[in-house]
Amino acid sequence: MSKFYTLFIFFFTVVAYSQNLTVNGGMESWTAGALDTWTSESGTTIEQETSIKAEGNSSAKFTVTTQSQGDTDFRQTVSVEAGKIYTVSFKVFLTDNESEARLYAGTYQNVYSDETKLNEWQTLSYDYSAAATGNVEFGIRFYDIPSNWTGAGSVMYIDDFVVEEQGAVPYTSVTNLAELRADVATNGTGGNYVITGEVVVSYIVQDAGTGIGGRNQKYVQDANAGILIDDSNGTITSSLVEGDGIINLKGQVSEYNGVLQLIPSENATASSSGTSLAPIVVSISDFLANGEMYESRLIQFDNASFTDAGSTIASDTNYNLSSDGSTVTVRTSFDASDYIGQTLPTSTTNVTAIGAEFNGNYQVYPRFLSDLQNLSIDTLSSFNEEVYISNTVVLDSFAVYTNGNFNVRVYNLNGILVNTSKGTNSLTIPTSTWHKGVYIVKISNSQNQTSTKKIIKQ
Repeated sequence: MSKFYTLFIFFFTVVAYSQNLTVNGGMESWTAGALDTWTSESGTTIEQETSIKAEGNSSAKFTVTTQSQGDTDFRQTVSVEAGKIYTVSFKVFLTDNESEARLYAGTYQNVYSDETKLNEWQTLSYDYSAAATGNVEFGIRFYDIPSNWTGAGSVMYIDDFVVEEQGAVPYTSVTNLAELRADVATNGTGGNYVITGEVVVSYIVQDAGTGIGGRNQKYVQDANAGILIDDSNGTITSSLVEGDGIINLKGQVSEYNGVLQLIPSENATASSSGTSLAPIVVSISDFLANGEMYESRLIQFDNASFTDAGSTIASDTNYNLSSDGSTVTVRTSFDASDYIGQTLPTSTTNVTAIGAEFNGNYQVYPRFLSDLQNLSIDTLSSFNEEVYISNTVVLDSFAVYTNGNFNVRVYNLNGILVNTSKGTNSLTIPTSTWHKGVYIVKISNSQNQTSTKKIIKQ
């Protein structure tokens, strides 16, 4: 009797973890020719197929009719539990090499079908770590392959879409970001890590609505490496600012457009504050040759000049920066930055930026207008000490004090600009109509020096 009981418990556990959490993942249920429970978009047509199938009685025949990727999503919402890992998989049968399928699990994962394998079933799989309890979308996005696209419609079959709970998230412990990157280079993305050493926030992405922000993104680095935190779920609720340290940062590693990123699985609080990060002085040629080494870290190019010197800086635009015969792309990805609408330096300058990548092409992202000027860390720190906030916990207003003329920009934690003001020596900013919460206050002077403060509205 004892042995039977043990086997029963084991059997029950396996069944519990093997349950497919999607509804109609086998593509078996159709109503009047339409696939039940899934949502789709106008860039694909979906038909029931009973001959080409991975299992069961039918699969879904997809015809991709557009090159507009944003019109091809196919998804379903599934309830997940924080701290659990879920294996997401589906089978795809390609009939041509004009398009490909990409797995979606909370966001677009770096898991694609292989267009060289035609007329056979492929299985795509990804382990998703749930950072919060709630509903998460899972599914597929379909992409055209431009070099093979004819426009006649690309056909593939989808079957057996499965989301299975696997239990608690297993974490790999690393002491620093360099060790994490080395492990990812060996074992690939998708793993879950805890970084036991301290990392420091170098930039919190502020976005006005059209750039890469709006995902609670933060860049962090330590002595030897950096990484982008992509927190679209808002898992990190603590009020972090640039210069804050974090210990025991936890999350799952993925890759987007070639950039390694960490999707946090727990809240992170500041272990220290006020750290000034000096950028790594590097030549453009060295950066281009060793871009992975400098990815998501503050770097500086000395004695460089812009091809479009003197032009007005626009958001989400590429500019060429040259030094010693080498040229790098400077992209203005942070469209709420104070450099938007300003002019590119007309003379040789030292440029500070975050090392970045776009699908194998290394580029850099400046954070502030001061990153484009010849301003030293000591100079910036000096200005920071000259700026005072009357009260960091506010009800109806707060005041800013510094010498001379200055500009103030206030953002909420979603990166939305809520106030712009100008002052001379002092300025009172009313807050009575603001929602309760934490706000980031950026003060810049006529020398393009910037100080960042934090207030709490009650």
